[in-house]
Amino acid sequence: MVLISIKLLVVVIMQFFIHEIGLKVRLILPDFLLFLKENYAIFRK
Repeated sequence: MVLISIKLLVVVIMQFFIHEIGLKVRLILPDFLLFLKENYAIFRK
């Protein structure tokens, strides 16, 4: 019984972290892609 509740807790925490990371990634990703694109253009020259 205790094992099941621990597993459930872990799943909930994982879901929460994935959600939080997902939101942060969505905020950071456009800037990161722009940064990569600029660096790639410089690198190509």
